[in-house]
Amino acid sequence: MATTEARPLADFVRELREARKLSQADLARATGLSRTYIKTIEDGQAKEPSARTLGLLARALETDLVELMSVSGAVPDDYHRARFESDRDLTMYLRRRRNLSEQSVTTIMRLIRLSELETERASLD
Repeated sequence: MATTEARPLADFVRELREARKLSQADLARATGLSRTYIKTIEDGQAKEPSARTLGLLARALETDLVELMSVSGAVPDDYHRARFESDRDLTMYLRRRRNLSEQSVTTIMRLIRLSELETERASLD
């Protein structure tokens, strides 16, 4: 059965995929994930997707990674508004409040930095 936490991510992924006129098979090919796993995510049945999976989905769906991570619950909903004083504050939040492993925290922080770099590059173009 789907958890209430999984529904926002499921709906968000499905809506983005459909808006881009992609089938689940198209999204699977674009991410390297299986079509069955894409369906599991969209049905709200997937365990919490890894930071790597969220990164693949964000890139394939051409969406902001931090927004996708917020929808999934990986980072606080108000991440942009919270303006953590430092990366350390965010990593402590992820460790304590989200109870994530060090590997997950490291991956999320890398993905956020990459997203910020892509945003900066886009603004320079």
